[in-house]
Amino acid sequence: FPSHDKPRKALSIGIFYCNTNDQIEQYAESKIIKGRKIITAIPNTKLFFSSRQNLQERIAGKEIIETQREALHVPIFAMLVEDDQHYSTNINQLWPIIERCMDDCSYVLIILSGEHREMIDRETRRAIGYYDIENILFYVKNDKQTKEEWQSILQLATENGIKYIEYFDIRDFKHKFYARLMKVIKVLHDENNVQFLTGDL
Repeated sequence: FPSHDKPRKALSIGIFYCNTNDQIEQYAESKIIKGRKIITAIPNTKLFFSSRQNLQERIAGKEIIETQREALHVPIFAMLVEDDQHYSTNINQLWPIIERCMDDCSYVLIILSGEHREMIDRETRRAIGYYDIENILFYVKNDKQTKEEWQSILQLATENGIKYIEYFDIRDFKHKFYARLMKVIKVLHDENNVQFLTGDL
């Protein structure tokens, strides 16, 4: 792949492989070229989604990620457990699948809206104990029912130094999630020494 260095261009070889989830990934190794260390790619990055499966915000979040992946050419993906090939509606079989999916993700997106759900509660508690604070994207619907039914989880998040973002409706969620996702993408560029072209936004 050609680099973006000017006026001189360097070429490297990209190796593609199929991972355990039947997804195509690129293996890119750092190269030493005339004393400079060139990072050729951002590694695949996945966000685990924890919310009700039929929630509008869940669908919108996935669409925003897919749009930005295509627009910015950043390998960032939404991980929805129902998309996993081993997905099961049997609760006893589902939790090990959820754990494996979470373990395969660098970030988690938590969306609490409406009535309390035991599985989302369990996912959220695991996420709070498993991910670094900066890797937890936490959104809470700003209405009376949500705050009452999820009071213990919100208190747990606060006790662990996690700041959740309140939103009023689907439009507000899209706006706030997009802004947070752009920060994640910027971090991925910085951590991998890849130039982030803000003009592409």
